[in-house]
Amino acid sequence: MVVLAAFAVVLATLVIQGGTLAPMIHLLQLGRQTAVRKETDVARAGLAEAAVARLASEEGPEAAALIAQYAKTAADPGGLSDDRRRGLLRAATLAQRQRLHELRDADLIGATQYLELQEDLDWQQLAAESEKERRITES
Repeated sequence: MVVLAAFAVVLATLVIQGGTLAPMIHLLQLGRQTAVRKETDVARAGLAEAAVARLASEEGPEAAALIAQYAKTAADPGGLSDDRRRGLLRAATLAQRQRLHELRDADLIGATQYLELQEDLDWQQLAAESEKERRITES
């Protein structure tokens, strides 16, 4: 009986500790989030610089657009200046969704087209989110 009680106490203790460990780490900010974010930003800037160096010899509007995009990423790898842009993209996507519902309600598009356009808007909305908002985290 003593062994069973000891086993139950140990098991309950481990379950409670396991359930509270991750929230406690987040609450006390004991993780390496800041250091990891800085490392990621440095790496992202380096990747963008490599892309700009490779595309520098290319000509045409497509190459120029990509170079501008990568140069912007190299200058601001964390994407802090993109907050306004993301907000505008969210607002535009919301307006598109409302218009899509109006088209469906007025029977101007079929179910297949509605679902296809809705999926396009889902991808557009996902692309407009920041890296942090897109990341799936475990807790």
